Amino acid sequence: MPALNLALALASQPAPSPAQRSQALDALREAVRRGSASRDVLATAGPAFRQLGEARTAAETLERARAMGAPTAAILGELAQARWVTGDRATAERRRGEAIALDARDATLRYLYGLMLADAGRRDRAVEEFRQAAILGARTSIAERARQRLRAMRAPVPEERPAPGARVP
Repeated sequence: MPALNLALALASQPAPSPAQRSQALDALREAVRRGSASRDVLATAGPAFRQLGEARTAAETLERARAMGAPTAAILGELAQARWVTGDRATAERRRGEAIALDARDATLRYLYGLMLADAGRRDRAVEEFRQAAILGARTSIAERARQRLRAMRAPVPEERPAPGARVP
């Protein structure tokens, strides 16, 4: 779908100009309008809306994708981020918990949940999520970011381990 591809290309730029942002939003809206019956289109457009500063539209789009079938960890994780940005923290935490329940071994989900918890002032829970991300992510950039967060919080940092067979304590 050309409109969606254009929107994703523009949304992924570090700092799109106002004209590029407007063009990307127009393309996203068009892609969603044309592909409104496609869960994949909605699940792809939602995060792009959030990246472009349209968190409410992102949340609405991702809720529609969620309602189209069994929820996936990816859709729920993105929905949690969008809800968090809109200020709906209770729903964001619920969705993030649902995402982790579907895929407890996803280091990125655990890391992002840790960020949410830290932002909410729930240090002990944030430390646990960062710890899980560091263990599960092994030698990935997410694991390194989690270890950096743990060091900044002056919390014990798990040793780096190889990814195969990583266990969640």
